[in-house]
Amino acid sequence: MQQLHEYRDEIKKKADLIVSDEKIISSLWGKVLQYRKRKKEINEMLTEYKKEEDEYNNAVSNLEPLKMHTQGLQKEIEKQNEMIQKLQRIVNDNNETINSLNKIRNLSILDSLTSSKLIYQGKDSGSFSLDDVIDRVKDAKVPNRISEEINLDSN
Repeated sequence: MQQLHEYRDEIKKKADLIVSDEKIISSLWGKVLQYRKRKKEINEMLTEYKKEEDEYNNAVSNLEPLKMHTQGLQKEIEKQNEMIQKLQRIVNDNNETINSLNKIRNLSILDSLTSSKLIYQGKDSGSFSLDDVIDRVKDAKVPNRISEEINLDSN
């Protein structure tokens, strides 16, 4: 009988171990299921990341021709700016030439006025300032065209 009790105690210990092992297995199986679920979520995230990475790479590859086009436009703008600077220098040179020609024309108008005795009427010294000449031209009732030219030039 004692053997029977020992045998029963031994079976009970083994049953307790089995129950304990089943609890451990159940716990581990729960962890395995959690792991599989998490693995599936990670794979989905990885798939989405790969899609986004592909979209990014496509966008970058599409930017390359745009970048090349932009560089071409920048070079064209630089050429246009150089052309504008050249044209501005030409305009400035032309303006200087026009100013010089206007000065020569004004002197020739004044010379023709003094030589035709429209102005020379009276200063004792015989020399006039430009303002004196303009005032005398206005007083002398010079034809309108010459008078207007002198008014424009004096401004």
